[in-house]
Amino acid sequence: MIRVLLPDARRWPALDAPLSRVLGKADHDGPHANPWLAEMFGLPAAGQWPSAALTRLVDAPEAAEHNRRWLRADPAWIKADINGGKLLAVGETMPMSREDVDAFLPVLAAFFQEAGIDFDAPNPQRWYLALDSAAELPEFHGPTEALGDEAFEHLNFSTAHRRWKTLMSEAQILLHQHPHNAVRAARGLPPVNSLWFWGQGTLPPQRRPALGNIHTRDAALAGLGTHHGLNVLELRELPAQLEADALYDLRGIAPSDIARRLPAWLGAAAIQMLFEDRAAITVHRGQRHRIWRRPLQVRPST
Repeated sequence: MIRVLLPDARRWPALDAPLSRVLGKADHDGPHANPWLAEMFGLPAAGQWPSAALTRLVDAPEAAEHNRRWLRADPAWIKADINGGKLLAVGETMPMSREDVDAFLPVLAAFFQEAGIDFDAPNPQRWYLALDSAAELPEFHGPTEALGDEAFEHLNFSTAHRRWKTLMSEAQILLHQHPHNAVRAARGLPPVNSLWFWGQGTLPPQRRPALGNIHTRDAALAGLGTHHGLNVLELRELPAQLEADALYDLRGIAPSDIARRLPAWLGAAAIQMLFEDRAAITVHRGQRHRIWRRPLQVRPST
């Protein structure tokens, strides 16, 4: 079976009549995308994944340490307001170059080294801290949860985690004062004035999922596939045809583009469409005789 990870169904455009009839005849009782991924790859069904350890397999494979505990410390832009500050860009939504890393890295690496923590930035948009296995951490929130919100609503530093509040505050001072932010401003780029901690953990136990190739642009999923010995291919564009037993991660692609390509895919083989916000839809040839089923209706995107 081919499996396709899809964006929220709520973002989809209205389906044309033939496609809505095909999907209306399909089976609608599978898992959502994230629980399916968690079960397939041995990750926790609730809570955050060890994204830092996973993406590091992609960013620094030559220095992979499978038992090491990692934390992302991504470059971020927090814009001050009367309530504190909004997180407007972080990590992969932050325009960054290797020149930026070369400017900020020495100061940050020296700062964290004094605190007994190794810091590096093998990818301009994904920065890392190597943690002691016994280090006690707050519950850091991922960027998708916090982006656009008041940053401090997602920073729950208790008394026990005062050290991490101090580290973030002192890093913000260093970045605010850094002369390279003037260079970025002259280029029309936002300042790097904070770090965003998230994605803590170690790699999960290895297993061999019953999958073929993985096609994705998501670094965490690419790291998962690599860790479990699967062949991972970068998804550059929507394919004309789908490979048997493969997993296609289309979550970052416009739903309207996917909807246009779906009719050509659905006649090829059994396909399980795994949405982030609703039960999966499984389509196969044997469903064409279900003439009593109503066409599938989705709310048009706005």
